[in-house]
Amino acid sequence: MEGVPSTETVKTRYLSKSFNWIKGFLCQRSFRVRYGSSLSKSKILKTGPHKMLFQKVNAVKSIETKLSAALNVLGVWCDANNMEVNLNKSYCLTFSLMHRTLDLQPKYKSIQIPLCDNFKYLGVTFDRKLTWKHHVEDISNRAMKRLSALKRLAGAR
Repeated sequence: MEGVPSTETVKTRYLSKSFNWIKGFLCQRSFRVRYGSSLSKSKILKTGPHKMLFQKVNAVKSIETKLSAALNVLGVWCDANNMEVNLNKSYCLTFSLMHRTLDLQPKYKSIQIPLCDNFKYLGVTFDRKLTWKHHVEDISNRAMKRLSALKRLAGAR
């Protein structure tokens, strides 16, 4: 049919829009620093390696190279700014429409970062296909728990 985009075109547009949403969600974030009882003024994170970590990569072979380079820049930036990455809370998740999963072995300062199928960040659950299935399930489960609590409070069965 003329004028109807192919399935591959629709998938590419969807992934591109989702990618841009995630990039906007994670970049240009404000932060404050607490030291003891003092709290700094709010600042926008304008510089740093976070911009390198959210890139479109078309060639599968270059993914690990770009990821290693970004993690090296992250390490240098953290060292220069007296910051540490909490590797207990760090995971690697690749967003892709490919059927096979990427066998990446990312390392930060020679420590392996575990791969995962989905993770929660700032209240949003991401999965590798950007389907939002896990996010919707999580919200639905929380809503059902709250509804059950409200029913008990109201005396309904």
